Amino acid sequence: MNESFLVIQLSKLYPEFKLQVELEIEKGEFFSLIGPSGCGKTTLLRLIAGLESPDRGFLYLNGRNLTAVPPANRRVGLVFQDYALFPHLTVAENVEYGLQVQQIPSSKRKERVRELLSVFQLEALASRQTQQLSGGERQRVAFARALAPEPLLLLMDEPFSALDYGLRQKLQKDLGRIQKHLGFTVIFVTHQQEEALSLSDRLAVMQEGRVLQFGTPQEIYEKPFNSFVAEFLGDANLIPCHLEQLGEKTCIDINEHDRLELPALPGYPSGNYFLMVRPEDFQLKGLKGPALKARITVLEYLGFSYRMEASIGQYRIKVLIGKEIADLKVGLEIAVRINPQKIRFIPQE
Repeated sequence: MNESFLVIQLSKLYPEFKLQVELEIEKGEFFSLIGPSGCGKTTLLRLIAGLESPDRGFLYLNGRNLTAVPPANRRVGLVFQDYALFPHLTVAENVEYGLQVQQIPSSKRKERVRELLSVFQLEALASRQTQQLSGGERQRVAFARALAPEPLLLLMDEPFSALDYGLRQKLQKDLGRIQKHLGFTVIFVTHQQEEALSLSDRLAVMQEGRVLQFGTPQEIYEKPFNSFVAEFLGDANLIPCHLEQLGEKTCIDINEHDRLELPALPGYPSGNYFLMVRPEDFQLKGLKGPALKARITVLEYLGFSYRMEASIGQYRIKVLIGKEIADLKVGLEIAVRINPQKIRFIPQE
């Protein structure tokens, strides 16, 4: 069997779509699943946890076939969106609950609870009822409770969705720090691109029950497989164009009157593509060479930068530039340049 820590090959047919996923995840990895609502992220977690059964395929965790193993015997923890804490138990009792189910001796249970309360900075709250806690405190209790039985794998289904932005950012940092400290393996479902990019060692983009692309955040952000991945993970300008390789030059025709001539870009045969450029990869100065003429249609001052929209013929682009560029205003004609190393071409589907 493959030496990867977690090997997933699962298939299940639903009335609305078919889920078919093949993934391999390494020990200690923080792996995120992202994609639109209904793409199968939560369904995949439920299959891994054993809450649903696949029609076909298998699941191996640390060399053990879990495909037919009951949920309680999988050593897989699950953190829900709504925390699912027991309201009649204190914080310490919630954390201890899974250890009691496993019939761990009392002394070891108490030691494990003390350790996790310390890790999640919950010592002062140990005797409180969960109804007396804030949303962030409840989330930390949910994490501690899920980790108490020392699962081999922790599944998290949008655990920060009910929290405000500032608290979500703080808990993201706490989770990343604790995960690296304790070394547990995570599969993390989120709609938030920022969460996926900042927390993940690797991530997978899903659509309609399938994984379209997986890799490191940088790989997927910089080299998306198709237009869906490009637009789902971060802002992306996708400009229809025709590419033609002419000896030592690559010519890019965008409109009838707009052409870029660049040094040869290998790996792209002549044809129709989307020219993909991230907003931060456009420049208004500092680069030499060919440029596109554009007219500013929207200009927003963000403090640390400007966010701008500009029209290139019939197409509109988004541009993020530093605030050192002065004298910008709506209606102004500008020359937009692209670093050739930042250009990506995605075949038109």
